[in-house]
Amino acid sequence: MSKKSVTGKTFIKSSIASAEEQLYACSGYILISSNTFKNSDLVKSGRLLERVWLECVNNEIAVHPMSQVLEEHKFYELLKKSL
Repeated sequence: MSKKSVTGKTFIKSSIASAEEQLYACSGYILISSNTFKNSDLVKSGRLLERVWLECVNNEIAVHPMSQVLEEHKFYELLKKSL
């Protein structure tokens, strides 16, 4: 893969389609946010994420982190409106 291939329209379209398929195939979602973008708040959010993942592992729950949804404008706006 090269920079040119991963920034091409075909790669981008297939990546978005793959993320969308994964998004709709999930059984549930966990959304963790912070009140601000201050480092201390972001670190707290990261610690909470780690605790959630560890709890999932302890309970044999599969977790698949997905930030792609927040990177795509239409999904980001949908989440902003609905949450």
